[in-house]
Amino acid sequence: MLSWMKEETPEELHGLLTELGQEYEISSDSQEGLRLHFKPVKAPAGGETTVKGPDAFIRYSSKTQAARALGNLLAGLADDGKTLAEKTPFETIGMMLDCSRNAVMTADYFKKWLRRLALMGYNMAMLYTEETYELPGEPYFGYQRGRYTMEELQEIDRYAACLGIEMIPCIQTLGHMEQILRWHAYDDIKDVRNVMLVDEPKTYALVDKMLDFWSSAFKTRRIHIGLDETWGLGRGKFIDRFGYQPSHEILGRHVEKVVKACRKRGLEPMMWHDMYVRMFSKTENIYDANVEIPADVLSKIPEGLQLVYWDYYHEDEKTYKDMISLVRKMGREPIMAGGVWTWGHGFWHQHGKTEKFGRACINACRKEGVKEIFFTMWGDDGGFCEYDSSLAGLLFSADQAYAGQDNAEALEKRFRAICQASYSAVVAADELNNATVAMIWDDPIQGIFWRQMELKESDFWARTIKSYQNLQPRLARLAEEDQAVDFAFAHALCVAGLLKMQLRKNLEDAYKNRDNRLLEAVRRDVPGVADAMVRFMDAFRAQWMRRNKPQGLETMQRRLACVVERLRELDRRLEEYLDGRAAGIPELDEQVHESLENLPSWYQYISGGSTIQ
Repeated sequence: MLSWMKEETPEELHGLLTELGQEYEISSDSQEGLRLHFKPVKAPAGGETTVKGPDAFIRYSSKTQAARALGNLLAGLADDGKTLAEKTPFETIGMMLDCSRNAVMTADYFKKWLRRLALMGYNMAMLYTEETYELPGEPYFGYQRGRYTMEELQEIDRYAACLGIEMIPCIQTLGHMEQILRWHAYDDIKDVRNVMLVDEPKTYALVDKMLDFWSSAFKTRRIHIGLDETWGLGRGKFIDRFGYQPSHEILGRHVEKVVKACRKRGLEPMMWHDMYVRMFSKTENIYDANVEIPADVLSKIPEGLQLVYWDYYHEDEKTYKDMISLVRKMGREPIMAGGVWTWGHGFWHQHGKTEKFGRACINACRKEGVKEIFFTMWGDDGGFCEYDSSLAGLLFSADQAYAGQDNAEALEKRFRAICQASYSAVVAADELNNATVAMIWDDPIQGIFWRQMELKESDFWARTIKSYQNLQPRLARLAEEDQAVDFAFAHALCVAGLLKMQLRKNLEDAYKNRDNRLLEAVRRDVPGVADAMVRFMDAFRAQWMRRNKPQGLETMQRRLACVVERLRELDRRLEEYLDGRAAGIPELDEQVHESLENLPSWYQYISGGSTIQ
């Protein structure tokens, strides 16, 4: 228990302590536990905590540092008679949660996350919203997408400020707008499928509405205006109307107009770095540090527009250092966007990737003197990650930003105190990501992903099955424990994935040898695999509804229900073959002998045919 006296505590901390006390053992006017004494100091970002018997003395440079000190005390990291000093070279340590890939976290649940972020030492957060917010006069903007209301966002902003966290809007003002451009009401502003039409007045009328909305939703004057990955810019309706123009000229004009609209409202914009690099790279590589961007292009980048260098893919510090240098040559001090891996091939946080890429990223930024860093949490391909598992990645990243080194004991204690779960157990469950997403989606008859991996690594499935067999008992035990991270979901995923892999292996072996006795055994196993998939569907729904708005769940339920029906189809096909009504199973007869490109999305696993994405 931590206790604080209102009359002795700086007023700026009252709200922080009160809100944290709603969940954690922090109480005002209590005689129990450690008595807290706070003293604000003028110093670089950091603080000191000294425990002397029943008293804890906290010297802090900001509300954020006071909150991190509370996290340390809750974790028991400050020893009696010693001083725990921490500082970070970063002025901003933030995170960005993708709320545009089906999963839109509820306001109440995000407030729970904000408490955890504060105790970890974060002072900035973004909600990435392409069109998942309620824009006045635009009924199809975020329609059936779980969009945030103005009231929800203002409450999030108020609550975050109370905890020392700045909420910054993170939107799109050109590309990544396919979810709104699908509606005919927006045909007039559509260039290509996902990019708005530059130089069209109606485009800027919509952008004005966006900026007005966020000017009221959050108190900050900073705003992320997106502008990344605008593939096809100027190649659709634009070229029909205006003729061919170089992409960099089109982008440059648009950036100038959007930044001008920001300035009109007193907003300070930032944008992703990639398009300026890609458009002039001979290999179209957004990490081409040797790219030569013409001086006249650089001169037209509006003054004061910050560039966010995003990179979650390199494990060598040199790449980050070279790209930081490139952005500085472009005349901008970079904001770094790393990644906490919630996207790609995992229903669970991919901790190994977060560690591998994050450590190099943070170390490079520390050495190069970058002052602002945040960690993106994307939801590519559906937002299906069990996001609470990613809190381990957020804690790892925060500790790297503060300490700059690994401390397994401190991570375990902090995670247990802040997130009420075992850090090492969450990390161990990353083994699920060896194959789960692809294996769950993979068609049980066609087996597209199965065969691709066999061609790449002949022992891949044997190793993965063995890994799941070893992991399953531990997850079963964790599922019975009272932990805030959903290990029951992880266990259901492990069981469904394991049974589906074993079924596929037995099916391949039995059919290849035309062993009807073994095929009969395979057929008897199919209902059990289908039942395991249904249990996983139930577990998936439970963790989704606990954390997210209901819209978006339907897309995942369709995918999972498709797998169950295809298992039933496998049963029917086996019956027809074994009864002699079918000469074979054509999908199993068809073979490929060369491994193809990586298959990144679910629709590429489920069929060799045309699929609605």
